[in-house]
Amino acid sequence: MRFALMARSFKRDGLALFFVSILGTIPMAGAGESKPSWQVDWEKTVEAAKREGQVVLSTVSGFTEFFREFEKRFPPIKVIEGASGQVAQRTQVLLAERRADKFLKDVSFGQQDQTQIRLFVEKGILDPLPPVFVLPEVVDPSKWWKGKHHYADAEGKYFFILEGAVRAADIAYNRQLVEPKEIRSYWDLVQPRWQGKIVVPDPRDARVRGISGSGLLLFYYHPNLGPPFIKRLFSEMKVTLSRDYDQMMDWLAVGKFAVYFFSRGTDDAVRKGLPVGELTPAQFKEGGVLTPIRGVIALLNRAPHPNAAKVFINWVLSREGQTAFQKVSVADNAASGNSMREDISKDIIPPGYRREPGLVQVEALSGEMIDTRPIIKLVDEILGGKP
Repeated sequence: MRFALMARSFKRDGLALFFVSILGTIPMAGAGESKPSWQVDWEKTVEAAKREGQVVLSTVSGFTEFFREFEKRFPPIKVIEGASGQVAQRTQVLLAERRADKFLKDVSFGQQDQTQIRLFVEKGILDPLPPVFVLPEVVDPSKWWKGKHHYADAEGKYFFILEGAVRAADIAYNRQLVEPKEIRSYWDLVQPRWQGKIVVPDPRDARVRGISGSGLLLFYYHPNLGPPFIKRLFSEMKVTLSRDYDQMMDWLAVGKFAVYFFSRGTDDAVRKGLPVGELTPAQFKEGGVLTPIRGVIALLNRAPHPNAAKVFINWVLSREGQTAFQKVSVADNAASGNSMREDISKDIIPPGYRREPGLVQVEALSGEMIDTRPIIKLVDEILGGKP
């Protein structure tokens, strides 16, 4: 009897011990697994960034809501908009700080122009971006347009282009004087009927060159437009040149002019109920130009908050960050904000401004394609150097 009980006990307990011993040799999910190196790096960087407490930017206005999204994601890191304004102004501020041996800012974010890009690279005030990419979704170029990372500098490592907006020279019009359905080509706007009815920012003025630059690049490099189109616009159309954007929009709204090339503030004017509109890239058979409006980011060297800068850059380029960028940018300007990431929805981008087949005819993204100096020289020659 006792032997039988022992036998049953052995069968029960021994079998249980057998299964326990077998299970003990099978690795459990998550047990003893080491984190991938990128995750370890990321977690350490985030903790160090929180201790730094802030990231200081040289940026443009209009992104405060976007920066708040970052702060919500990574408390207690604050985004300090250390300098804002037009590109030329921000460039001079940063260069003056460097000459004084002051290193106050971490990241340059927003609109850039060819002059700033060239100066920053020549002065050696930037660190390359690829070494600070940590998140796999940021490192992976397949998530981006045409399956690669795009840079505005010739070296291809300093000024990362995160936005690819399709533009049509930002041509605004008076809705009481222009019927958009009649405009199917850029050449339609340089016909005799529009002589004396066009206002244009003077592209020779460095303060407005960043706005007019993409439109001039479209005209200059498009095979069906080119220098002949620019010559007709500035030599035959009796255009009025100005350096005051607000005044030009006022003139357009009251009907003093019918068309306003390289405009700024059209969305605001529409929201105010003024009788103006903007011709979309899809309006023209020649399509549009692909260019960043305000979507360029660079890492300043000797950054005072290097870990916070690293976290900020990775978040901005992440799927989450680019979704927020699109939302804020499009709300500010319908023609802007189209992220170069292709793995996020583009429904928020208005029809006529999306990167659709056939619409992008000129890519003004980097190298000599963003250098407007030859075009400015051509315009000055056409105008005979007259102010």
